This record gives sequence, C-alpha cells and structure tokens, in this order.
Amino acid sequence: MCTTATLVLTATVLVAPAAHADRATPAAPGDPVELIYTRGWVDGFSVVRADGAGTAPFTPNGIDAVDAVSKDGKRLAGRSSGVNDRRIRTVDVDGTKPTNIVIPGDLSGGDPVFSPDGSKLYLDGDVPDDHGNQSRLLVAPADRDATAQPLLPAQAVSCDRFLSTSTGRYAFTRTAPIGTRCDGASSVMLYTPETGVVEPAVELNDAGVEVPVGGFFPSISPDGTRLVYMRMLAGDERAELRVLDLATKRSKALYEGSDMWAARWSPDGRYLAFGVFNTSKRLDLVTGQVNSLGDGQTVPIWANRTVTPSVGVRVYGSNAITTGVATSRFKFDAASSASGARKANVAVLTRSDAFYDGLAGAGLAGAKGGPMLLTPKEGLAPAVSAELARILSPGATVYVLGDEGVVSAAVDTQIRALGLTPKRLAGNTVAETGVAIANELTSAPKEVFVATAAEYYDALAAGAAAGSTPDATVVFSWGNTLPAATANYLNGLDRSKTKVTAVGGPAVVALNSASIRIDATADGRTAPDTAKLLAEHAFAHPKAAALATMATWQDALTGGALIAGKGPLLLATQTTLPQGSANYLTAEAASLDRVVVVGGSDVLDDTVAAQAASLTGPQGFHDFVDSPNGDVKVSIG
Repeated sequence: MCTTATLVLTATVLVAPAAHADRATPAAPGDPVELIYTRGWVDGFSVVRADGAGTAPFTPNGIDAVDAVSKDGKRLAGRSSGVNDRRIRTVDVDGTKPTNIVIPGDLSGGDPVFSPDGSKLYLDGDVPDDHGNQSRLLVAPADRDATAQPLLPAQAVSCDRFLSTSTGRYAFTRTAPIGTRCDGASSVMLYTPETGVVEPAVELNDAGVEVPVGGFFPSISPDGTRLVYMRMLAGDERAELRVLDLATKRSKALYEGSDMWAARWSPDGRYLAFGVFNTSKRLDLVTGQVNSLGDGQTVPIWANRTVTPSVGVRVYGSNAITTGVATSRFKFDAASSASGARKANVAVLTRSDAFYDGLAGAGLAGAKGGPMLLTPKEGLAPAVSAELARILSPGATVYVLGDEGVVSAAVDTQIRALGLTPKRLAGNTVAETGVAIANELTSAPKEVFVATAAEYYDALAAGAAAGSTPDATVVFSWGNTLPAATANYLNGLDRSKTKVTAVGGPAVVALNSASIRIDATADGRTAPDTAKLLAEHAFAHPKAAALATMATWQDALTGGALIAGKGPLLLATQTTLPQGSANYLTAEAASLDRVVVVGGSDVLDDTVAAQAASLTGPQGFHDFVDSPNGDVKVSIG
C-alpha cells in the first residue's frame, strides 16, 4: 500500500504515440513513441533517454529523478535524490535554461506537474503559516527562479496533495485532518482556476445517489472527460484503480493490487500507466489488457524523444498446415495485387508429418521469395491449394521437396491443375536432397551452413539464416557423421570463396571427422543457445525475429521461411522463453522492433509471447497484434 509520500518513486507517465496527437485517434501498432524515463529506487536514480539507437543515461543539468514533463515535451522538472534542499529544478530537455523553484517549507512526496501550457509548475509542500506547518498546494513559474506560492487560500488545517492538470481543470487529494496530522480519509477534489471554485468530485453509488469520491492520486484525462484515482479496499492492504466519467458520474474498477503508485494517462487517453511496487504497468482502456512496462524500478515518462515500440505479432492457424498457410498470407499479397517484397515468386512444399526432406526448405523459400507450405503426403490440403492459387501467377514454380515416396505424384498433378509448374528437388537420402536444394540456389555459394538432419533444431535455425544470407546454402550431416553426398559437395567448392559454418555440435564433429575446414561455428549448450549464436553470426542489427516452439518442427520450418530476409529464427518451449533467446532479444533490442510468434497459444503461451516482445521495446513498452490465419498485416521490415 502506498498512500503517503514515504515511498520514493517518481511519477509514472505513459509513453505515447507521437504520430497520433489527436486524442480521438487510437495508436497504430509500432507508431513512434516518445520516451524519457527515470530509473531508480530510494538509494539513487538515473535519467535515461531512449531513441532509435538504444538507451543511455543522461544528466539533464542537475536533475537525476525526472518527475514531470511539459505537455509539449520540451521541459523537465525534478530533483536530485542526494539533495534535500527544498528545491525543484526545471530545465529544457537539452539541459539548457535551468531554474530552481524553492519550497517555503519541506518538500513532500507529491510530484510536480506542469500546467497545460507549460508556463507554471504545480507541486505540494509542508508550508508554515498562521495555522502551523500545513500540506499545501503550491504554484510557481516554470521558466525562472522563484519561490513557490500557495495555490489556494489558507485553511485552519490544510491537507492537500497530489495535484494533476488537464485542459484547465485540476484534481487533487484532500485528506481529513486528525488533530494536526493529515491522517484521515482522502477525498478527490476538483479546482477550476478561472473561477477559483474548489468542489468535491462526485460519483453515483450503487443506489444511483451522488456521493463524494473517496480516494487519492487523482489524474484527469487529457481531454478532461474522465478521472482516474485509487481507493483503498476495506479491511485490506490492497487498493483498486478506478476511472470516473465526469459527465455521467459513473465509475468502475480497473485493476486491483498492493503497493500501487499513481496512475497517469497517455496523451491519447487510451492507456493508463501506474506503478506496482518496483514495476510499471500499462492498462489498455479499450481492451482491458494489462502489460508490463518494465521491471527494475523503472518509471517511464513521455517526452519529445521519438522511439519505436516493439510490436509482437502472433501468426497462426488451427493446425500446423494452416499455420503454414497463415505465414504465407501474412507475408504475401494476392498475385493480382502484389508488388515488391509482398509478391511471391515461388512456393516451396513439403510433407506435413516428417521433417527430413523439408529441412532446407526455409532457406530455399527465403532465397527464392516465397512461402514454405506443408501438405499431407497423399495430396494437397485444400487450404494449401487455395493459397497457391491466391499468391502465385500462372506458370510460377512450386518446389516439391522429396521424391514420390515422400510427397506423392498426385501433388504434382494438383499443382499443374492450378496452372502452376511443379519442380521436384529430391535425392535418395536427406543429405542428397539437401545438396539438390543447394545446387538449385547457387553453384558458387559464399557461405554453407552445415547442420545435422538426424534432429531438426539446428537445421531449422540454419534454414532461416540461409534464406537471409545472399548466396548461402544448407547441407546436412547425419549426427556426427558426414554423408558422402555432403562431403562431395563441400570438397567440390572453391574454399577461397566459400566459408563453411558449422551449426550445432554434431555438425562440428562430422566436419572435423571428414577433415573439412570449419570457418565459423555456432554451437551452444542447448538448441536455443545454438539458434542464438547463429543469429549473432548471421544478422547484424536485424529489424525482426521469429519465435517458434522447439517441441515440434512444423511451425519453425514455415516460420523460418516467413522471417527469412528479415531476421533470425529463435526457439522456445510452450511456457518458457529460454535464456539464450531472451539474451539475444535483449542484446538486439535497439534494432529489433518486430517479434513474430509462429503458432497459437497452445504451442507458445501468451506470457512467453509477451515476454519476447517486451524485451525488444524501450523498457518493455510494446504492442501486440493477433493475426489468426495471417489476415492481420504488420510490417516486418
């Protein structure tokens, strides 16, 4: 419970879209946001600025705990955590024009707040007057040195704190005195500067009768129509966050918890941000969803520095085959209207119940510019047939991976019936199929990724990397053994022009056993670690990454083709984001702004998806888009 100023946390103000200044326009996923925030807890603070290049602490001319930002984002107000000299400092965001506001008493815990036009600074303090040392609301000019003056006339006992502003109407907390202390019940008051009227905010109770609003930490929405506040729950150490419609006087509970701190509005009025002990939360008032804004005593404050939030998007169908179709629908437009990167040139097809011949398919699909699709051995799944007809122009090539014992001849017939051209890439072994695919891509590769085909993990990550690397191929070992087809392929290359990258421990052993030089290695303790090392090797500052389950291979195969050309494929379990995957997302957060989760929540939990997306956003700020059947499009670079 945090009902007084004893907890040393700065104000929580939500980052918000700069591109949607109109409060009535909801933010689009990935719209630019503006972010300056304070990070710290009791024993010290740092002010951090985030932009497109990442985050970095900075010192805004003596302020190391930002408490407020003017509405235009040009001016900051705050204090130094190491100085208790009854002063609030204001400064432009570039560190110029510093001023000091002196409090004629002791500075209390209420955060300063700028007037809507930025000319004044409101705050509260324990100010001595004829009635003793009282908690008073104060006001001072925001652009020059001054001593703060009382905002309201003196009262016998004054217990006013936590003022917020909107479009000219202010809200604050008035606490009933007990003796000379402000320890009684708290009420929400409204103040209109033009008239000087101070009145209680009122709401309708369950009987429809107007009653004063009991609560604290009030904040009026940017358009002045709603008020959010906190209220303690009877007989409990918990509080609830409530919102009041000032016109209808109806209120409702939004969130319940312990150790909550003041809620603030995003400038577009859609979101609320509030502290919960040493974390910050974001509540979407449209969907009701609550996301984390970051841990580690981080308090975001919106300002005029533009950043781009991470966008997590889940692409999925009802099963593995339709998830593959969903990845195609998500990435490619219909042939009749497609252009540029959204036009599919080919499609790659493999069977849906065995991974071997399809392992290099993601690399082929990525390099050739098409989706990776799955189908039963006996014939085309109806959804796949419809997708081929949708995205491919007449005569386009559909690569079929594996011989007719892997994918039946009936599939070729069905492809021709669609006006398309089937092309088989196959061999007597998985290794031979891999070499056939490699030769289809290029006769002079610049890089060859080698991974075992006895398991699917390493090869799937290698396929996504190959699809994003110009003139790259994937070929296979079989566990620790290098098949003759692969050895012959590698020995036939001009090694002065081609480097060989071993992906995973089995490939390392197989290549060494065959006396084939290894130029680079991605070999982790676990499959997610190997995928992470390969991502570090193959991608410099990627804009996107895909996340797929490691429990099965289908989603990672089609997801690898989806992300090819954009970024790496990372692995997770249904309920856990492995440390290697998490570390990669964190390390590349400055460039990553899309995390594509392939598969439904039955294969990767929502918590895993949200965690992955939050790691790439500034202090966890992210949007999440649900794309069932691939129908909701979000740019992935």
